Amino acid sequence: MGSIFFIKKEGLKNFSLQFYNYKIKLLSDIPLLINYLKKNYLNLPKTTPQKEIEIIFLRKPKTSKSIKCKFSPRKMHFNHTPFYEYFLDFENLSAFITMHKYLNNPIGYYAIFQNTLKTLLQAEGFFSIHASSWTNDRISVLATGKSGAGKSTLLINAIQKGYKIVGDDSIFIAKKEHIITAGLPYIGGFKKQNFKLDLAISNWINNSKPTHILFLEKADDICHFQIVIPSLKETLLKLLCEIFPLRFAAVNKVFLTKRVIALLYTLTLQAKSVILKINPLLLKKANLKQINLWQKIEEIILKQYI
Repeated sequence: MGSIFFIKKEGLKNFSLQFYNYKIKLLSDIPLLINYLKKNYLNLPKTTPQKEIEIIFLRKPKTSKSIKCKFSPRKMHFNHTPFYEYFLDFENLSAFITMHKYLNNPIGYYAIFQNTLKTLLQAEGFFSIHASSWTNDRISVLATGKSGAGKSTLLINAIQKGYKIVGDDSIFIAKKEHIITAGLPYIGGFKKQNFKLDLAISNWINNSKPTHILFLEKADDICHFQIVIPSLKETLLKLLCEIFPLRFAAVNKVFLTKRVIALLYTLTLQAKSVILKINPLLLKKANLKQINLWQKIEEIILKQYI
């Protein structure tokens, strides 16, 4: 890979992470981030990478001339926030990130790393959606909903029933030979649920073909479950609301939005959609007593649509 970033890499710690058919190589002088990734993702099952993504993440620039590149607006993207700035080289799938402020929380660094990865992968046709996903030999579920709707709870219940995890909280969608989903286990989500991350890591699968879409919403207090079958248009609009902001500024936004709509439309034709309204008390009870909530939902819904 011919990265256009010429930065002294001596003394930087590194960590490699495999995602779909990409090898993500991270170089950083931030021990918090490297140790965090090694602690949580070191035992992730290996895939066969075909491309490499390089991300250089520095807490402080080495010099004021840390970045030397042949700048081309069509191939590069620059973004600046109060906390950090990044330069993206789409042609060579590489990125350079530098911090303006120190963070003492590794999850903050991980979020910046993940957001940069999301933006780079948009150049490869991947778009990120706020969802969780799990699969087995028969079905593959993509579950979306607001924070606290129950995505991670259902995912953990599904893992306990023998399902493989595709990803949690953030799922990448792309069109290859068919629509596929890919992701990573989200560390924060599992810790909130007091669930062993090792179990999720060992049950991770690097991509899946979604067969069912669940839109999780809050049900009325008088019922535990409420099922609605959405129209094709309603499904498409709901999915569009869950797509993370498009940060690929080097390409016309209108063109990119059309690509996303076409991708999601194909997904709605490929997968069966269900709006599932769940009583929050039932979710709380499932957390406390480890009731296999997903098994109940599978019995009520999926047997009708497989």
